[in-house]
Amino acid sequence: MKGRDFRASGVGILDRALFPEDAMKTALALKEKWDATILAVDFVDTNNSRDHKIIEASISFGLDYPEYLEKEGKRVFYQATENGLALREGCFWVQDFIIIELIKTWFKSRQGTEGESSVRIGWEFQYRD
Repeated sequence: MKGRDFRASGVGILDRALFPEDAMKTALALKEKWDATILAVDFVDTNNSRDHKIIEASISFGLDYPEYLEKEGKRVFYQATENGLALREGCFWVQDFIIIELIKTWFKSRQGTEGESSVRIGWEFQYRD
């Protein structure tokens, strides 16, 4: 937020810090509960960042640039895997993840139909200066 202004959205300040893992797990659980393809979740922290409260969730948001976080001077992003959250090097366009989620949902809906086939969805993330 700028100064003491309570309105944080849209001010253009980007914090590249990593997210608390418990907040990420809460956001993913809410996405699954709502059966959303993608979900943006805003949190506030209390008790010196030990307790995160949801203040807003949206299935629609704008992102006009490739997003990334930073760890040790490198661009990174979180990826949900079968084994939990993984931190990967690189940056992403949120639209890429939306497409992957839509394809996964479509294939899950087709399981058990005649002519069933399996497809591996892979994605390579690379950052180039």
